[in-house]
Amino acid sequence: SGGRLLMLRSCGVKCPIRVRLGPSLFLLYINDLPKRLSTTARLFADDTLAHNTVRSANDQQVLQEDLNRLAEWEQTWMTHFQRDKCQTLHVTRK
Repeated sequence: SGGRLLMLRSCGVKCPIRVRLGPSLFLLYINDLPKRLSTTARLFADDTLAHNTVRSANDQQVLQEDLNRLAEWEQTWMTHFQRDKCQTLHVTRK
């Protein structure tokens, strides 16, 4: 199941009430990530998408700074991005 279970006793009832905390805690945990970035960030379940249109060296710098912020966030929260699942998409008219 992967989710954590919380055992509660309330109102004298001795039956455990199962609550899946994993997904809710994850949402609270990752919710600050888009606020740290200058580029557009989208969250869907456990996937994160950060994107930006790069037309100049300054745009490249902004994107690199956001990648650095993602690395800092990763260290701060003692987690890791699955680098083997990370991808870069280049769209050009040439």
